[in-house]
This record gives sequence, structure tokens and C-alpha cells, in this order.
Amino acid sequence: MKDEEVDYEKVIRELDYLHNNIQHGFKVQTFIKFPCPWIDYNDEQKDSYIKQYGFPNHREILRYEIFIDVDSENKKEGKKHADLVEARLDKQRIYYKRWKSGGDGEHFHLIYKKADMDFLFKYYPLPVVKREIVKLLLGEKLITPKGIDSHICLYEKKLVQIEHMMHRKGCIKTMVKSRFGLNEMPKKIVDILEGHKKESDNRKRNISEMMKNQQLIETKCIPFLEGATINGKNIFKINDGYYRAMFALVSEYKKRGYDNEKIHVKIAEWKTNIPKPISPTINTFKTNYTIKHSNGTAGCNFIRELLEELNVSEICKDCPLSAK
Repeated sequence: MKDEEVDYEKVIRELDYLHNNIQHGFKVQTFIKFPCPWIDYNDEQKDSYIKQYGFPNHREILRYEIFIDVDSENKKEGKKHADLVEARLDKQRIYYKRWKSGGDGEHFHLIYKKADMDFLFKYYPLPVVKREIVKLLLGEKLITPKGIDSHICLYEKKLVQIEHMMHRKGCIKTMVKSRFGLNEMPKKIVDILEGHKKESDNRKRNISEMMKNQQLIETKCIPFLEGATINGKNIFKINDGYYRAMFALVSEYKKRGYDNEKIHVKIAEWKTNIPKPISPTINTFKTNYTIKHSNGTAGCNFIRELLEELNVSEICKDCPLSAK
């Protein structure tokens, strides 16, 4: 598909709407053959940027936006999965826009009321809020549906293909369906987030008490994840396993008081155990972002979910750090 097929009026109209009505100021980026620098959408130098790098095709995911990424290497399988997601959202009367990404997957964009989201962000980390909303809306069965080669990415993403714009794989992001409006926050979400916060705080407190008493922290889950693959249990075989494991490890190291330099060393050592190569650009970006922004929010429930997907949840039995 040729670049002149992009309808730039549609692209600009969509970006202007987001800028003027949803979030004043967000970053965009050109990424076709290689990633270019980021720039604010309302930057005065935007025209010069476009002359040098071309029109941006990536934008950051907005603060008030829930992004559901249906990820599949098989477009037919991805469509099956996306159809199920659409039916689920329609049943709950959720407002959304569904898009073909221009690559292999499909995207759902949901916008929530600013006041609701800002209230939650005062008390809970943004990535946790967004992840739990997706899980609540879809349910576990739709995150990784049985019999369909597709899954929902739960690891926090920072960028997304710009609407109506060319994907680096050569196709244009096109709208499938729109039921657009502002969503209200699900009533159950506060109870869910409170539960996660409580078990994370319990884990932090238990670690702190054990370190204060110079007591050896004998958990089985962290050594298991540090091994990356043990007894044939490969973290790459589960949904976003690599990034979820790294997030869990970084969170745990921060709870134990390690500084960022020591954490970088620990994660570098961990990567030597990983059997599957990761894109160097994505690898470096994700590592730096996770270490910089993680504040120790991954608790026992987060780690237990990983272990359950690997069918090794017995590791958690009699753990001294489990939430009481």
C-alpha cells in the first residue's frame, strides 16, 4: 500500500480531536524503518519535524485512554478474538472504537471520564489501574481464549499506531466500528485495586520486617523467575511472560531496597538465562522504563498469576511473604 493512500485530513482530524477534547498535549513519533525522536503534537517545531522525518505514525497512549491490544500473528485468529471482545463490550454498553492496526492485530480504544481516572490515579499506579480495568471488562477467559491463537497484551504499552495512519508493516490503520463516548468507571474496580494494594503492602511490610531482623528471605517464586526457564517452564509461552516477569523482579528488588544501578546489574544477569532473543531496541527501552517507573507494586497476586499460567502455583505454598 502506497503512502499517498493515507488520508491526512482524517489523521489530523482524529489527532486534533484527541488534543482538544481528551488530553491537551501528547507525544507523537515517526517510526517506519527506524524509530525517530518523539515530539509534542502541539510543538511549534512540528512542521520542521515532519519535513525531516515524515508525518508521525505513532502516538502515546493517553492518560484517560484504555487500550485493548488483540495480539495475534494470524489475522483470522485475531479477528475471531476481536469479535468476541466486541460482543463482550457491547453487552456491557461500553463505548469504544475498534481498529485494524495496520499490522497483524486489532485495537480497541476506550476513553474514560477524567474525574474518575484522576481519582483512581491519586491512590493507585496508572499501569495497575489500566490493567485491572481491562481484566474486569473482559474476564480471564477472553484474555487468552481457548482454541484461538491470540491473546490480550496486559503489559503496559506506551505507544500506539496513529488512527488512519500508515503502519511500519505497510498497511493503514482503519476503523472497524465506532460506539464512541465517555465511559464511567466500573463500580467494582476500587474493591479490586484495594485488594491488590493490601497484598502488595503486606508483602513490602513482611520483607521490611525480615530484613530488619536480618532474616533470610526464603521465597521460591523469585529464584524461579530469575531462572527464566526451569524444568521446561518457559516464560515466553505465556501472555507477555517476559515483560511481566521482568516487572515482577524489578518490583521485588525495589522492595528489598536495591538502587537502580544494582537492579540494572541483576536484570542484565537475568537476561543471560533467556532462551529467546528479544529486539535490542524494545529490550533496552522496556528495561529502562520498567526500572525507572516501577515502584514495587507487583505483589503476591501478580506473581501468582504468572505461576498459575505456568502450572507451578505450588511454589507459593507456605510462602512467608503471602498476604495474610
